[in-house]
Amino acid sequence: MFGLPLSTTLIMGGVMLFWVVYTIVFYLRTADWVVEDADYSTSSVDEPGADPLTGKGEAR
Repeated sequence: MFGLPLSTTLIMGGVMLFWVVYTIVFYLRTADWVVEDADYSTSSVDEPGADPLTGKGEAR
């Protein structure tokens, strides 16, 4: 390919193939992620004693 050695061509092709497969797998695994799945609450993380990760209840 373009006068490059076979090993370089195989390495470049392998990297490109890996990236395409990785992208397809990532897309298929995350295609059903939606914002509505997040558990949003009416409480604010800024409230005293709120858990910084969930914004609920007392921090532990």
